[in-house]
Amino acid sequence: MGFSLFDLLAGVFWMGIVYAGTPFVCSYVFRMMASKARKRVNARKWSFQLPILKYWRSQEGTPTNRELGEGSSVAASRILPGNGEPIHRTIPLLAARLVRHEDRLDAIASLVNNIPNEQVEIMSCEIEQLVMGHLEMGTMIEQLRAQFGEAMEFIGLLCTASTTTRTIMSDIDQVLDTTRAQVMSLRRAQQEAQARERDRDQTIETMATTIQELQRRLDDNQGKP
Repeated sequence: MGFSLFDLLAGVFWMGIVYAGTPFVCSYVFRMMASKARKRVNARKWSFQLPILKYWRSQEGTPTNRELGEGSSVAASRILPGNGEPIHRTIPLLAARLVRHEDRLDAIASLVNNIPNEQVEIMSCEIEQLVMGHLEMGTMIEQLRAQFGEAMEFIGLLCTASTTTRTIMSDIDQVLDTTRAQVMSLRRAQQEAQARERDRDQTIETMATTIQELQRRLDDNQGKP
């Protein structure tokens, strides 16, 4: 058979009434019993209660002497067996904290329930869309990075091919220079051969003219008496 936190606190408060008998504790217990029912918060929709509770705990503050029971003249100096604390200090402190917690929880529940759910849902959808867009952008960036890597590899191959082509062109230029020099040598040799042929033709022509002249003279000499 389980007990709730409210049942345990109620038992502690009744123990305080029995052992301490302070009218201050009684007033707080009656105030607790007469307080309105605690508002409920839909925990499925609101998962940000922990920061609010932490802030509320930090704002709890130090209880007054009256809350501690030090202002009561009837409080007896009895000791709790569990923690060794005086009952007239422990029980009023718990009662005061419970009352403050009730009021603050009601205020927090009212604040949370007044938050526009539609706007929160719209903002959640927008944030989810932004996250999805960020993921898609990351995927696109990865694809662009892969394409850029392939492009850089292709550019490297083009640079290698350009270097090879430049080397081949340099070799071709050297071959062309050698061929050009050989052609010039052949042209000079041809010109020299043509010059020798012209000289030979002139010599042959001169010799033919001389032979014809000699033949004519011989003919003239033979025709004389």
